[in-house]
Amino acid sequence: MSVWNSFLDVIELQPVGTNDASQAAGDAAEAALKAKNQQELQDGTITQAVYDQMTADLAKSDADQVGNIEGQSKQAFDQSIQDSVSGVTSGLTRPIGDILWGFIKGIPWWLWFIAAGVVFFMTPLPELIFGSAFSRAFSRKGKS
Repeated sequence: MSVWNSFLDVIELQPVGTNDASQAAGDAAEAALKAKNQQELQDGTITQAVYDQMTADLAKSDADQVGNIEGQSKQAFDQSIQDSVSGVTSGLTRPIGDILWGFIKGIPWWLWFIAAGVVFFMTPLPELIFGSAFSRAFSRKGKS
């Protein structure tokens, strides 16, 4: 009995062991199918190519956890968590983004132009771009 299946039994309000019993029944059916396929191959009812294809299909379903109740449950649980998290994050970020974009769109273009000029001239960018000639031209030192 796995802990995960016991957890799922409790969540699904089933008697503990229900998922384990289903998993065991599925494993027994798969073993019976493999034995039947092997018997049909020995009897000559199916060819080796058909048997190989059936074996490959069973191996693929095992790898995909198609018949595995625990694997399917974990996959569905992880998917629901991912959907919930993405729903919450988009539900929070979209309204905030809409409010900020509305605020930014409400500022006139000429105010953006003035703000860009103030930021440009209040930082060391002009001196970095134009060199010391810019700072000498606009310096207040020596002027009365």
